[in-house]
Amino acid sequence: MNELSRRLLLKSFLGAPILWSACGNRVGKRSIRDMDGGFALQREKLGHRFRDLGKLPAPSTYQDVEVLIVGGGVAGLSCMRELERKGISNTLLLELDNRIGGTSQGGESAISKHPWAAHYVTVPMADNRPLIELLQEVGAVESVDSLGRPQMAEQHLCRDPSERLFYRGRWYEGLYPIAGASPEEIAEKARFELEIDKWARFRDDKGRRAFALPMSMGSDAEVLRELDTMSMAEWMQRKNFHSPRLKFWVDYACRDNYGSSPADTSAWS
Repeated sequence: MNELSRRLLLKSFLGAPILWSACGNRVGKRSIRDMDGGFALQREKLGHRFRDLGKLPAPSTYQDVEVLIVGGGVAGLSCMRELERKGISNTLLLELDNRIGGTSQGGESAISKHPWAAHYVTVPMADNRPLIELLQEVGAVESVDSLGRPQMAEQHLCRDPSERLFYRGRWYEGLYPIAGASPEEIAEKARFELEIDKWARFRDDKGRRAFALPMSMGSDAEVLRELDTMSMAEWMQRKNFHSPRLKFWVDYACRDNYGSSPADTSAWS
């Protein structure tokens, strides 16, 4: 970023958006292009048809199964896979949609294939054997090195998402509104990141990580259980995090991952 662009970015967040017009010939104006959009998986309409019938029609056939699985999303498919691994094959999976996968499905546009929402899987650590085995089954792992780390097939990898903020008619890189932040706000953000790094490095006396997946592999130390007794908003208050910019950042993360505000999301989450 050149010096002019850097100054204009700072000035915009500091309350001088008029500079964009004054320097329009040098910086250039970008028009906001309309983009088509819509909602995927609107299967509630079909579900409501069943509801509005008042009662379901009489069945025309019967089938005896050992296990009936309702729903063909990730949970239902995982359940069927585990049953088959245990030798239980007399199962039936029911799905309302015309294809299985639930929200883990993807789509395709004229430009590229794409996932729905944020349903990608991070490359698992070496100790996450269940996930590595699953990815091996579906052909996403090419090999496993001597330390147990999976080497992923290139065609199944995707770039880290590039996230941006839209502010006063412009896009800015990243989700934390860094432009215009005071030295105190920058220091508070750095202190917050150190706190998060501490939890990322956490190991209990048995060597278990704080937030491992599956959860059965993670630590159940009391200090972690305590995090689940308070909200993220309460945790930030206790840690003296008060910056509006930091609160915006955390609020976005809670809503993006859990669909709830920091006041309704546990600090453990």
